[in-house]
Amino acid sequence: MSNKKVTSMAMPGVNGQQQQIQINEIDTIEKHCPCGCEIFDIAYRYRILPSISMKNPTGKDVPIKVEVFICHECGLELGKEIERK
Repeated sequence: MSNKKVTSMAMPGVNGQQQQIQINEIDTIEKHCPCGCEIFDIAYRYRILPSISMKNPTGKDVPIKVEVFICHECGLELGKEIERK
């Protein structure tokens, strides 16, 4: 038996219903930072949904946290382009 981690995860199913599936690490594709590192730290980008937004029914500014992955080696956010000067 493999020593790879098995994760249970909720996925969208039929008619918007959530379904639980078992995912084995061997079934996934590994992501790497452009620097070659494969270890990422979780960080949060802080955003505000303004009170005047049509998508905000509260009438108040709503704080939103967006989870991002930061490379453990170089500090680059996963999925961001490297800024070249």
